[in-house]
Amino acid sequence: MIKAPYRIYLYAALGIVVLSGAITTPAQAQIDELVVTAQKRAESLQDVPIAVSAFESDFLQDIGFEDIFDLENYTPGLYFTQSQSATQTTIILRGIGTSGNNAGFEPSVGIFIDGVYRSRTGAGIFDMPDLERVEVLRGPQSTLFGRNTIAGTINIITKKPEYEFGGSAEVSYGNYDYINTRATVTGPLGDKAALRVTGIFTDRDGYIHNLHLDTKLNDRNRWSLKGQLLLNPTDTFEARLIVDYSEMDEVCCGGVAFVNGPTDAALAAVPLFGGLGLSSGNIPTILSGDDFFDRDVAINDDPISKAEDFGVSLEINWDIGNVTLTSITAYRTYDFFGAIDADFTNLDIVPLNSRDFDQSAITQEIRIQNNDADRFEWLAGFYFFSQDLDMDEQLRFGADTDAYIELIFPAVVEALGGLPSGSVALAGGPGSVASLGLFADGTGVNDFHKQDHRSWALFAQGTYDVTEKLSLTGGIRFTKERKDLASTFTEIPPGGTGFLPGGLGAFIPVTIFGVPNIPLAPPPVPPGTVPLGFASFQPTTPVADFDIRLNDSEVTGTAKIQYQWTPDIQTYASYSRGYKSGGTNVARVVSGNFLFKPEKVDSYEIGLKGQFFDDRLRVNLAGYIAKYNDFQDTTFIGTGFLVQNAGKVESKGIEFEATAVPTDWLTLQSMVTWQDSEFKKFESGPCQAFEVSTGLLPGSCDRSGDRTPQTPDWTAHFAATVEQPITDMVTGFVRGDLTYRSDFITATTNDPRSLDDGYTTIGARVGLVVDDGRFEISVWGKNLTDAEWIPLSFDGVLQTGKLYAYPNEPRTYGVTVRASF
Repeated sequence: MIKAPYRIYLYAALGIVVLSGAITTPAQAQIDELVVTAQKRAESLQDVPIAVSAFESDFLQDIGFEDIFDLENYTPGLYFTQSQSATQTTIILRGIGTSGNNAGFEPSVGIFIDGVYRSRTGAGIFDMPDLERVEVLRGPQSTLFGRNTIAGTINIITKKPEYEFGGSAEVSYGNYDYINTRATVTGPLGDKAALRVTGIFTDRDGYIHNLHLDTKLNDRNRWSLKGQLLLNPTDTFEARLIVDYSEMDEVCCGGVAFVNGPTDAALAAVPLFGGLGLSSGNIPTILSGDDFFDRDVAINDDPISKAEDFGVSLEINWDIGNVTLTSITAYRTYDFFGAIDADFTNLDIVPLNSRDFDQSAITQEIRIQNNDADRFEWLAGFYFFSQDLDMDEQLRFGADTDAYIELIFPAVVEALGGLPSGSVALAGGPGSVASLGLFADGTGVNDFHKQDHRSWALFAQGTYDVTEKLSLTGGIRFTKERKDLASTFTEIPPGGTGFLPGGLGAFIPVTIFGVPNIPLAPPPVPPGTVPLGFASFQPTTPVADFDIRLNDSEVTGTAKIQYQWTPDIQTYASYSRGYKSGGTNVARVVSGNFLFKPEKVDSYEIGLKGQFFDDRLRVNLAGYIAKYNDFQDTTFIGTGFLVQNAGKVESKGIEFEATAVPTDWLTLQSMVTWQDSEFKKFESGPCQAFEVSTGLLPGSCDRSGDRTPQTPDWTAHFAATVEQPITDMVTGFVRGDLTYRSDFITATTNDPRSLDDGYTTIGARVGLVVDDGRFEISVWGKNLTDAEWIPLSFDGVLQTGKLYAYPNEPRTYGVTVRASF
């Protein structure tokens, strides 16, 4: 098998040969101009001194676009991971992303839909029909887009109402009983108003089998409705009112056994359970990591993933002489409820971990910018953000918890090298876990969090044309933020559960490996120890309530120099300062610190954008290095989330994008990315299973020099589209896609066992277009070779040394019928 980088070289060489043929073949075809709003004004993609990937409506329809997850195959450095629910999604761009599992954390990649910010990633993942354009801006965008765009921005623009009556309807059917229906209608309301209404519904069976209940997980069941009113009372005034609602009710997501650990051998000893007081009566189902891609789980209860997203916005654009005033006012709510069988087994150990999350936000942006500038373009603005967040989180122990811990404790200790002297009582008898009843059935926690967040900012940016070829751009933003967090931590029963006092400490000294033995040490944990997560189960350890206010302010900005060598070729160099606000962890934390500091980045980028051979070949190239300080990191370590600032992270890379139209009937596209993202300084990082604590903080490990997770060194994508008239009324088309990713770490602990070897996927779409697009039918397939990979893995809950993971979607295929009028 050819391995990276040789496989990349092979693909790149193939692409160069094809593109070379493209530019030497006589033809009249040209690449259409792409207009983007990456700098808050309409400009050609090739004129913008920013690394931007832009996708117009026709392209999105050609690839069967459903949601933002479909962008990762076509955008350099973009990657998505999904964890225990459909809405708990992490967007990673250029190696940088923030876990979607903690409501106190805000994303590193901002999502904007029709100019309105989505403060949580889960609110931006619903199916999206009727799109005009999607732009992915890579690198910090803090100057114009503001808060929490420290790694980049996904800017989504939907189609406006039109003054000519029309619409479309589309139905898709595929394997796993996939059904997707979408429809839109638009038309005038007099001569100064227009309306547009769009709806979409998606339903699909799951592809993960719960052996215990004989049910399917990871299904899809969601719908959205959107209405727009466009008003043009004069030629210089436009108002656009948007109301939208989306709903999701899914059985998601299934965590599958990936790497086995020492607890499995203990669980296999089924006869022991009767003597240890197992109460549920369930016989444990041991699933081997070797069978990971059978996509089987065995859990007592299927996961629940429900979400509602509602919003209303009003955008006003008013041309006043040679300036335009823009106002975008929005109110949004996002509600989510998720529940999982948190032990990921069919035993009654941690049968419930639920989260009820309600968030509402008001945003206001006001901008003023000049029009028809001679040599100096400028804009200035004000931004206000107000968010209220409430969360109720519950965790319960089950009927088997005490007996389970009593059984697996000796197995884990034996894997480490034996029990220390003076600690044999832990394995059974008086003072053992089971006899103390520390994890009795029904005990647990119920925590409440309320966060109020207020932020405002002033920003300005200008571009001055020094000469006809040389331009300078400068921008600055001042942001002021305040966060109030009140948390109430309730243990059931009062007084707490899950904490082993005195000699029943949380960690086994390393001395058991041959140095004189020392009794088990109680928390806090000294350096040079190996953690046993279940001995002090952090999510149930008593914690004092708190009420905290955070105030912060920051100045960010950008500077760019751009040189237009010819009308079709330009180069640029830029510096950007990015910022993401600090905050509070809304979970019982391992580190004992509920606060994390703001994250900052200094990013440097150079790029080339050019169109060649009479606009038949477009090439965009970018190189970057970004240095992050106080990177906000959250890692699940089997018993809780370790939340902290990770010191320094450095991300660097080279990105190549090209499009060629050698003939009227052939379009070629390619994308190749090399990236290197690592923790330059992370001296108090999470420890892997059985790893000796070497970090600055108790129980931590030095992760300096480790790769950031979900960051392959090499990514490549190649596509070809053929369109050929069959009759005067009918055109046939064929599109093929190939995507390659090299190996990457899938666990946030950087556990080497979590390495995925990389993968290659192939997709295709074949169809007919009738009467210039009035009717279309296509047959399509995604991941046609049924490639298998692991987007994300994590430590097993109360299963030291075991890894679980969320598998990728298997091969899917289907047919789509579309009619327009």
